[in-house]
Amino acid sequence: MRIHSEPYQEFGAELMLLLEGLLDRVDKDPDIGAVVFTSGWSQLKD
Repeated sequence: MRIHSEPYQEFGAELMLLLEGLLDRVDKDPDIGAVVFTSGWSQLKD
C-alpha cells in the first residue's frame, strides 16, 4: 500500500488518518512482519 500526500509530502490530518488505517490493518494481519516507510524527497529535489 502506498500513502501519498502530494505535492509536498506534508504530514497533516488526512495523512495521519491514512497511516492510522494502515497500522490497524498491519496490527491485525499475522502475515505482515515489517512495514517500510520511504520518502519521495529525491523526487522533490529535482
